[in-house]
Amino acid sequence: MNFKKLSAALVGIVMAVSFNANAGLIFTFLENGGDVTMTSSGSIDTSGLVLGATSGWSSTGIEENTNFDILGGTSFGLINNSFGFNAGTDFSQWASATGPWTSSFFPFSVVSGSKSFATYIRNGIQNPGLGIVSSDLNGSIWTTDQNWLATAQSFNSLGMITGTYTVIDAVSSEFITIQIGQTTSVPVPEPSTLAIFGLALMGLASRRFKKQ
Repeated sequence: MNFKKLSAALVGIVMAVSFNANAGLIFTFLENGGDVTMTSSGSIDTSGLVLGATSGWSSTGIEENTNFDILGGTSFGLINNSFGFNAGTDFSQWASATGPWTSSFFPFSVVSGSKSFATYIRNGIQNPGLGIVSSDLNGSIWTTDQNWLATAQSFNSLGMITGTYTVIDAVSSEFITIQIGQTTSVPVPEPSTLAIFGLALMGLASRRFKKQ
């Protein structure tokens, strides 16, 4: 295989992997100076999820109920679009009996961010998913930005259990993670990272061909 053919093959592989790379949302809770903070990061492609019934949410905080632990903040607009996970998705990590927290707490303050959300969808009962404001979508991509503060609270007072709790869609591999405390997690490569890696491989291949 000559260099041009190898380059074309590498570009194809990189593009295929890049455009199919799964992405997700991470909500991280930490104890900081006698308070509890939540910082959010990441994006999720809703095109691989299931459009479902929108369910109201009017608070900022966390809820433990008889189905699954959920969180959300609606300080900036009414949720009017909801996306659920595909059939076959394992919801057990958010199950209320073993999930991230054991009680509800709504007096979190939103310290930054402008996109309302809730991490559930209602299909008869509340199931893990994502409710958002449709105008916050960029095509099919939704990016989180809210950060919270609960003053004079601790994991113990909020009933939070240290650990990483992830729901991964059975079809698209898009995910939502709730992380409580300093835990070790493996980041999912973003498409841009994969593209840079592919270009590096092309560079190495080019140098090898020049030496031959």
